[in-house]
Order: sequence, then C-alpha cells, then structure tokens
Amino acid sequence: MISLAIGIFTDLYIFLPLTGLFFSIMFPTITAAVSDTHHENVNTLLGVLFTFAGLGGTFGPWVMAWGSELFGLRIGFSLALLMSILTLTFIFILFRRMKDEQNS
Repeated sequence: MISLAIGIFTDLYIFLPLTGLFFSIMFPTITAAVSDTHHENVNTLLGVLFTFAGLGGTFGPWVMAWGSELFGLRIGFSLALLMSILTLTFIFILFRRMKDEQNS
C-alpha cells in the first residue's frame, strides 16, 4: 500500500509496478492462513474466498478504468489505494468485534 501511495503521489513512478509484486504474495498467504486456521468447512470458506477474489479481479480494474476516464489517471490509481484502506479498516473492525466477543 505504501508503494502504491508513493507511485501515485510522487514522481517515482517505478513504485506502481512494484505494487503488483508486493500485492502478489497476499492471496496465497491468505489462502494458506484460512486453510490453517479453520479446520471445519474449509472448502466452503475457500470457495467464498475465491469467489470474492474473482469478483474483485473482475470489477476492480473496471472501476479503476472508469475512475481514470472520469477524473484522470491519478484518481483512478487512488481508487485502489482507497479500497485497500477500506479493506484494512473493515478487517480491523472485525478483529475488534471478535476480541470483544471472546472477552465477554
């Protein structure tokens, strides 16, 4: 995410392709973590994970292209940064709720 922000908001454009290198390790890591953490209904969880990954891979570039057409290339790439920040925020909220439920 830092690489994406540097590539968007500075003149160091080499960081944009490096973002793909850093994001590429996330999906296999998340898949392995889900498989290792949850022993019941693993097939269902992985099916949901792969479904939403496919939807993100389908609609994510389309949304970025639409944003780039309407507002310019910098805003289009900023949409990926915004979605990453929103995802991290939702993950943080979910972990807080899980922690609160375990403490109650």
